[in-house]
Amino acid sequence: MTAFVGERMRNLNSTIFKQNLVYLMQLVGINNPGDVKLAILEDWIRTEYGGFTINEVKVAFKQMVANDFIDHYQNFSPAYFSQVMDRYKKKANEVRKMMPQERVEAIPHLTDLEIIDYSYQEYKVLENRTFDRLFNPLSVFTKLNSSGIKVWTKEDGAIAKKKLMEIITYKANKMDIISAKQYRDEWTESWLKNQARAVAVALFFDLQIANNKTTFK
Repeated sequence: MTAFVGERMRNLNSTIFKQNLVYLMQLVGINNPGDVKLAILEDWIRTEYGGFTINEVKVAFKQMVANDFIDHYQNFSPAYFSQVMDRYKKKANEVRKMMPQERVEAIPHLTDLEIIDYSYQEYKVLENRTFDRLFNPLSVFTKLNSSGIKVWTKEDGAIAKKKLMEIITYKANKMDIISAKQYRDEWTESWLKNQARAVAVALFFDLQIANNKTTFK
């Protein structure tokens, strides 16, 4: 029960938050990635896992290290953090229901360019780049447009949707009949729209990589 005692992630001050992030990285054998990546990870973790205490997060990572290590490939990414926490949170949520609600403090502000660039840098280093491995693609899609970096057109949408259908149809055709049906049942209009936006971001990033773009900042 001691894991549930203490400040929740969303309420930690930024200095202590980053110190604990670095501790978790050292625990799994990753060096400090620098202030920008720490800030973006902080923003994302406060939003997605802010209800957990820092002690819970430490317990989750220690359990993972001791029992069934998840390889991080030297990349402490949001996806990696989620893998570790998702193992832990089912049981934790049952206990957390009995805990009183705490006030929510404002999270540090990150610029649109910092978020776009973080997603781009994460995508660039992937060995196998696929749209479904992008960091926060729907937010990046919107921020690219609102910042004027990439104003999306109907042609972009058509190309992305066509590419998406090629990818998911190929994937479905490799499944057995039952799995393929279940997979196709997920293809709602909303799901297809969001997936197509992720594909559009991936195609845009692919073009920037081909043009040797180093950063959006």
